Amino acid sequence: MLPKKQLEQLADARANEAKTLFDAGFFSGAYYLAGYALEFALKARIAKNFLADAIPEKSYVQDIFTHDLKRLMGLAALKKDLDQRVQGDQQFAAFWGIASQWDESARYDIWDKVAATAMIIAVCDLQK
Repeated sequence: MLPKKQLEQLADARANEAKTLFDAGFFSGAYYLAGYALEFALKARIAKNFLADAIPEKSYVQDIFTHDLKRLMGLAALKKDLDQRVQGDQQFAAFWGIASQWDESARYDIWDKVAATAMIIAVCDLQK
């Protein structure tokens, strides 16, 4: 697994690459990379949960190697906070509704400007 700092750098890099692709009119690539930006941000949060002198459960470590953003949210111990924020913030709920639909198979789809715009806005605001 990558160190937390590197995962944070990858999240920022993928978000910047998504914006660059979007600005160049490559909407499918922008959509796809925005999802990876969020995935890396969640994995950075998960890395924070590891203890220096402890070996985590094997199943927990294996579970981290997923692209499922909803599952990663739970593994990052953010599910309760997410549910509260979704209930209390309609804009955040809309953003999470968009971002949480992403998965790695998005690379096989053609995404238009509308979908890419929504995804980039959702991911950039979710990372704040």
